[in-house]
Parts: sequence; C-alpha cells; structure tokens
Amino acid sequence: MCLISVIVPVYNSEKTLNRCIDSILSQTFSDFELIIVDDGSSDSSSEISDNYAKIDNRVKVFHKQNGGVSSARNLGLGNVKGKWVTFCDSDDYVSPKWLDIYLRNCRNDIELVVQNYNNFGSNISYFVGCTADFIEKFYDKDIIGYVWNKLYLCSIINKYNIRFSECFSFLEDEVFNYMYLQYIESIIFTKESGYYYEIPDFNIKYTNADNFEPNYIVFTIIDKINKLHPIIETYRFYLKILFRSLFDSFLKKNSNCKEKLLRYRFAARNNSSVIETLPLKIRMALKLPSFIVFYILKVMALIRRNL
Repeated sequence: MCLISVIVPVYNSEKTLNRCIDSILSQTFSDFELIIVDDGSSDSSSEISDNYAKIDNRVKVFHKQNGGVSSARNLGLGNVKGKWVTFCDSDDYVSPKWLDIYLRNCRNDIELVVQNYNNFGSNISYFVGCTADFIEKFYDKDIIGYVWNKLYLCSIINKYNIRFSECFSFLEDEVFNYMYLQYIESIIFTKESGYYYEIPDFNIKYTNADNFEPNYIVFTIIDKINKLHPIIETYRFYLKILFRSLFDSFLKKNSNCKEKLLRYRFAARNNSSVIETLPLKIRMALKLPSFIVFYILKVMALIRRNL
C-alpha cells in the first residue's frame, strides 16, 4: 500500500524512457509506486523498464500486446495500490517536486488536485471550489483535457468503474476527465508546475481522427451537469464543438461515413435532449432516409471546409 500510484504507458519510447523514469524516481516525496505498462513495444523499451524494476522495488512493470495508450492505462488502473493515482507519458518528464505539489494541495474534502504544466499560461494562480465552477473557469484553457496534470482518488475511479475508452484514440483524456468530474464536488487548482509536456505534432497525430463520438460523450456529461448547476459558457462552447465535429467526421477519407450516420441516429434515439440542441435543419435532416441524409451532411461538410 502506498499513497500515490503513477502510471506510465510505454510504446517504443527507448529514446525518452530513461529520462521519464529517472525524473519520477527522483521525487522529493517517496511514498509512491511507479506502474509501467509496456504496450507491446518492438524496441528496447521493455528491457529498459524491466531493468528499473530490478533496482527499485517501487517500480512494477506489466507487459501486454499492443492495444493503444488507453488500454495500457486501463491495465495500470487495474493494478494500482495507492490512495491517489496520476499519469505520466513516456516522452515527457517531471520535476523533483511534481508529486510534492500535489500533496501540498491535498485536503480531506478534496477529490481532484490539478496543477499547471510547462506550456500553459494563465492569470489564474489558485482555485478551490465545486466542479461546476471549475469547469466554467477552465473549459477553454487547455487544463481539463489532460490526465498527467491531475491527481485522482482511486476510490472514486473504482466505485464508478471509470476507465479510458479504447474505442477511439482522440480526446480520450478529456472524456476520462469529464467522466470523473461528473461524480465529484471539490477541486483544487494550483499554478505551480512540475510537469514538462513535449507537445506533439497534432496535424500528423490526429489527421484522420474522427472526433464526433468523444465530443458527443463529453457533451452528454456537460448537458447533465448544466441541468444541475448551470455552466452556460461551457455548454455553448461544447455545443459548437459537437456541431463542428458532426460535419468534420464526414470529411475523413479512411472511415465508413454511412456507418457514422447510423451511429448518429442511434445517439439521437438514445439521447434526444442532446440532439435537440442542434440546429433545426440538422434535426430535420437526421429524420430523412439514410441515403439522403448522407449526401446532405457530406455537402454541408464540404461547404463548411471551404468557408
């Protein structure tokens, strides 16, 4: 048993993995376990990870077939021993006080601790309050969408069986966070930063990402929270994203758009309150025969791209 579990998913990270692990093991706070999940690496990442486990009993390594970062994190979540859990990506690194920053902001009533990171700038230095106020203050500030700048209670994750969706590889962090946020009430944010994020090339990483489904999941949670505690600006922000992603998904060349249409209609039947927030012309279009709706959305998507 330890106070904090740190999960690091690894896939072909031999060039950065030593830096990542060394930075975690160099923490000024020592009551933690490091869970490394090797996601079927074909380079020396597996051997590097095993070597650390041999020399430090806080390190635990799990090996699995390649299934993506979400499946690796889920394996880690299934094996944590700590009261709290956080994450670190294998191409990033942390300062010696990374975990200490979290702990200095833990209180008995706090259910989520959020800290800054190296590429984020804001005039918000400190926040403590309820979930709705936190979301309304940070929804557009690149803070909610990541998991490696947050400390979560394992008891809440286990109680509600919160896991990363393995169905998509885009916005999985944001979906996980909103799934967690809907079940908690008290949050602290500090501008102190102990995490160094290596920003990837998103144009390459997410060129073919179909982001309607993760955005739809996030919006259903926003819709639920908004009905209990109004978060008007956040609601409008994510509604625009949902509307935009509906069209953008029809411009992806590597997926079956007709299958997408069936998924949208399934979503409409199962959560009409969300679909009703879309413009009238879209709601009417979704009720037409499938082959007509397909071409309407395709044309509207092309028009939107050229605007």
